[in-house]
Amino acid sequence: IESGSNAGLQFKTHPNINKELFSNENILGLRDPNRPFPTGQSGEASGVGLLKWRMQSVDESAVPLS
Repeated sequence: IESGSNAGLQFKTHPNINKELFSNENILGLRDPNRPFPTGQSGEASGVGLLKWRMQSVDESAVPLS
């Protein structure tokens, strides 16, 4: 996941995600690999959000997803 030169793009990771690994290598990995990651409540369709992103721009061509 790369933001390129878009300064209006912000990422927020889940507390159990290794923020240093994400910042340096753009990889989502657990902070403590020996600890299981919470999967959410049973019957919950949305699950657990690992990464949230926000972009402040009026230029839709700069959206980081395709």
